Amino acid sequence: MDRRAKYILAFILILILTVVVYRYIDYFLNQNFLVEANTVCNTETESCFKADCSVDIDPECDTTPYKKVEIIARVAPKCLEEHSCEKFSCDGLGNDCSTTYCSEDVLDKGEVCAIPEVNNKANGSE
Repeated sequence: MDRRAKYILAFILILILTVVVYRYIDYFLNQNFLVEANTVCNTETESCFKADCSVDIDPECDTTPYKKVEIIARVAPKCLEEHSCEKFSCDGLGNDCSTTYCSEDVLDKGEVCAIPEVNNKANGSE
């Protein structure tokens, strides 16, 4: 192997090592990744998600309303990981956190929207 090929190989190895170290620091040490979680949702004031139990005939189907949260791991409270946040809000977290409320364009398979009762009565439906 000539001298030029050794330099190119060394450069490529250093580049790969640099990328691996950078990603390790960014992911594990800085916790710069998104955590997706569900948290409690108030069906009286918010458009919440619910499991569609008619699709899956599971006797333990949980129809508790929820909203979806995406948050950067380094600022996420432990209660999100444990799915026990009672009144979690993205207020004050800026771009590190976002909340998704239910609408037809964000529904996943097996989900339905629980529309706030105030809006249902205002629209004339019961």
